[in-house]
Amino acid sequence: MEWEPVKSKKAGKKRGCLRIIAILAVVVLVIQIMSCVTSRPEPLEWPTSGLATLLPDPPTDKGKIISSSDDYLSANVEECSSSDFAAYVEDCKEIGFTIDAKSDAGSYSAYSEEGAHLDLYYYESQDEFSITLDAPVEMGTISWPKSGAGALIPAPESTVGEIASDSSDRFVARVGETDSDAFQAYIDACADAGFTVDYDRSSERYRAENAEGVSLALDYEGFNTMGVTVDLPDDAEAEAEDNAAEEEPEPAEEPKKSDDAEKKAEGKESSGAESKAGQTDANGVSLEFKSQMDEYEKFFDEFVKFFEKYDANDPSMYVQYATMMAQYAKTTEAIQSIDQDSLSTADQYYYVEVTARITAKLAQVQQKIDASES
Repeated sequence: MEWEPVKSKKAGKKRGCLRIIAILAVVVLVIQIMSCVTSRPEPLEWPTSGLATLLPDPPTDKGKIISSSDDYLSANVEECSSSDFAAYVEDCKEIGFTIDAKSDAGSYSAYSEEGAHLDLYYYESQDEFSITLDAPVEMGTISWPKSGAGALIPAPESTVGEIASDSSDRFVARVGETDSDAFQAYIDACADAGFTVDYDRSSERYRAENAEGVSLALDYEGFNTMGVTVDLPDDAEAEAEDNAAEEEPEPAEEPKKSDDAEKKAEGKESSGAESKAGQTDANGVSLEFKSQMDEYEKFFDEFVKFFEKYDANDPSMYVQYATMMAQYAKTTEAIQSIDQDSLSTADQYYYVEVTARITAKLAQVQQKIDASES
């Protein structure tokens, strides 16, 4: 027997309450994350070296330089009106940040001809905006893996790129010289390879799994660059390890090592483990921490996408609503539990960068909700 909603005033009130809860959830999350990345206004001294020299001076002298180097710039500009922000965006366009541009009411992102990537986000409730500028990514020639997670998807046409992580259960890479047409062709190739389960496709992203539960994420990052991530499910990794343990023959008993030999062996193993745990990307961000933050941001992309289509008058969305809110609570708690004092400088910068993007996305959802209510 199919369930049918009871059409009554009481049911209508329930749907209204759900809508209010959804709105409040977004507002609360915006406030929580903003509290992590904002500070009291202070004089802003714009750097005279590094990537900052590629940008025009900000419209106000209040704010904070979070990071400034030849590879990365992160800053907050405070006491700034929306018209000031719009004018700054135009200034950035005039000096060449117009390639693969994306623009919205409170954000602007684009590349320069050299490949520097600019992100601007305006926070109307705070009268401030954030600036993030990444240096052009230096890529080399890559060889597509023939084993591990990366071998589960076809090799792209381009051999220009960088591989950030290559293991039996995870593969992360950037591939250059891949325009939007080549990106779509590569999506087709991956779909032909079996990655079609629960797929989600657009002009700039593709999410899917294969029959074994291996997940694939493809992103067109702009500037003819494609991001590729392959993850094996946890149970598949455990099963592979168990099978390997069962098939591996017991080693013959070795002669007992001297104390000195054992200490050297232990030191070598310890050094190898520390080296693997300490892997970083080109900007010095821990690969493990970056993966964690990327997963959080990926959830909020889905969260925002859900609320953009959410209809409180549609009972079929109640179950998904409950699931999203439960995951929202877990993800928010996970972000808040990160001990920022224990992070490296590069990891702290990436934390600020990701949470700023999340905040901007949620703020746009709130603006749409406000517009629909007016």
